[in-house]
Amino acid sequence: MKTIQLPTRNINSRKPELVYKDKLLIHTNSGTFLIRKSDIIFLKAESNYCEIYLEENVILCSKTLKHFYEKLSSIQFIRTHNSYLVNIQHITFIDSAYQQLEIMGKWNIPVARRRSNELKRRLEVLCD
Repeated sequence: MKTIQLPTRNINSRKPELVYKDKLLIHTNSGTFLIRKSDIIFLKAESNYCEIYLEENVILCSKTLKHFYEKLSSIQFIRTHNSYLVNIQHITFIDSAYQQLEIMGKWNIPVARRRSNELKRRLEVLCD
């Protein structure tokens, strides 16, 4: 039997507050994007900004990578480097030393030495 989770309502407010666990609101200068977490390929830190890479475009947001790390911390995303947060589902190749990832054949992402063991462990859990 499949469980259905209904949107929740904040009793203290007059308007219902919908909660979408699989989506993020991304506020930018040009407007607000509502994107699915699974559509995010990776995020790259740029000072106090963050570039969010999707298949079709890149969104520049005035939030830090740390902000998104807290929102996306799950089995699906991993911090490979101080400047990168990667959706594990989009990894297509890892070099033998676990120092660089290839994402969808387009992007090369560095892996910090101190984060390579965590990457190995997470991939083994997902792929076994």
